[in-house]
This record gives sequence, structure tokens and C-alpha cells, in this order.
Amino acid sequence: MLTEPNRTTVQISNHLSKLTVNPKRGGAIDELVLNGRTIIQPMEGLGYESSLLFPFPNRLAEGKFSFQGQSFELPQNDDGRPNALHGLVHDKAFEVTASSEYSVTLVYNYDGSLPYFPFPYSLQVTYTLEATSLEMNVTAKNTGNQMMPWGFGWHPYFLVEKVDECALQLPKVNKIHADDMLLPNGKITAENTYNTATQIKETEFDTCFKLSDKQGLNHTHLYYPDGSLLDIWQEDLFPFIQVYTPADRKTIAIEPMTCGVNAFNSGDELKFLDSGNDWSMRFGLTYSGVE
Repeated sequence: MLTEPNRTTVQISNHLSKLTVNPKRGGAIDELVLNGRTIIQPMEGLGYESSLLFPFPNRLAEGKFSFQGQSFELPQNDDGRPNALHGLVHDKAFEVTASSEYSVTLVYNYDGSLPYFPFPYSLQVTYTLEATSLEMNVTAKNTGNQMMPWGFGWHPYFLVEKVDECALQLPKVNKIHADDMLLPNGKITAENTYNTATQIKETEFDTCFKLSDKQGLNHTHLYYPDGSLLDIWQEDLFPFIQVYTPADRKTIAIEPMTCGVNAFNSGDELKFLDSGNDWSMRFGLTYSGVE
């Protein structure tokens, strides 16, 4: 069922599952219920809730980058750190362009008018809801007349109530170590702690991991205290996973990313789009409750 109350939010439902999307908040998810369990809900004090992160995810050092002989400087918005954070679309109004009983498509068109990112683009996202799963299909298109650099990520906070009692299992990854500005410091080590489901306990995450063995579809498993499982999957086009635990320990962010932190400067898996070209990608969630 699709409902669109005053166009402020768009809601679709499928049996015991429900998705509420907010076009005016960057096309982000306001609420997600899968098979009766609340996976995502509005939380006070958190930023970038379920935001689409484009044209770059995560941090950009000092907001500065150079491309094809030109230098650019984006506003610094990283809570006191001298970085640009999480791209340019999280607070933009998207347009609903298609909807059906179990899916909705939204688009944002950018005209390239900002001097610090003069690259026009369109970003389209389709949410498809099933009884126990959500799939997201995203297409980025270069609508300008010159090549553009880009990266994409998604920033969900999963409601767990007690992070310490949850368990986490990562795919085969390396840990990207960071400095005080939460930027990569050049140190990379194999991450073995979460090769199997391991209780998080008091561990604090604001950590980027990079896939070391791509599997086509790559799975991060989050186990709730009752044993239920949330499978966060991502294509090989997303070789990074950012894990973040907010201070209240009631949620955990597990963020698929197409490029590394500060990729506009490091080039770590940074992508490029020629004029008129597009790139499509998909990722999603599957929930398995305890019988």
C-alpha cells in the first residue's frame, strides 16, 4: 500500500513491513519496519539519519580537493573538525518520480551552481520493500559537459536498544586506521576480531573497513540480543564499510561506501563519470527473526 500524506513523507507497506521515506530530507528513510521489527526510526541527537551521501561519503580533509587542474574548497561541517562531511544532498528536496504498491523512486537534480562543486548531476534512488527485506537501487548520472569525480554511501542507524548486547560479523576486511581528525593515517591492518559473530560489548566504533576478498555480494551480520539477524549486503562496487556507535549505545550505523574516507584527495576507489554517463549500484537489508 502506498500513502503520500501531504507529500511530506511517502509510505509503502507490505504485510508486517513498512517504509517511510522523506523526500524533503534528501530522500532519506524516516522509518523502516521489517516483519514487525523496527529497524530504523527517528532518533534525537543523531545526524545524517539514513542519509544518501553524494557526491562523497564520509570526510574530505579541510573540505579541499583538486580535479583536472582546478582547486575547490567545500564548507567545513564536521562538528568542529576541519573537514567537509557526507556530501551535498542530505538536506536537499528530492522529487517522487514513480511509485507502486511496494516501491518508490525519488530523484534529485543538481545544476552545478555551487562554485565548490561545479559538476551537474542527477541522483536517483528506488526503494523496494518486501516482507522481510529492503533493496535500494541508486543511479548517479553526470548531466554536465565535463568529467566529474564521485563517491556514494548510505548512513543508516539501526535501532538495537543495547549495542553492547549485540554481536557483529564482518566480511573479510582490513581496518583503515585514522588520525585525530578521523582521516586515514596510512596504517592498514587485517581485521580478524569480527570474522565470526562477536559480541560488541563496550567497543566504540567510528571505523572504516575495506573489503579484502570481494564476493559479488558482501554481507555484514548484525545479531540482536534476542538472536534475530539483520543482514546488510552490498555489491562489490561498495568496497568499504563504516561502522559507528553513537554515545547513547541504542543504535549502530553500518554504512556501505563506494570509496574511502577522503577519497577526493587519496583516490582510494574514487569513481569518475564522463559527461552523459551514469552508474547504477544496489545494496539492501534482510531481516530474519527468531522462530
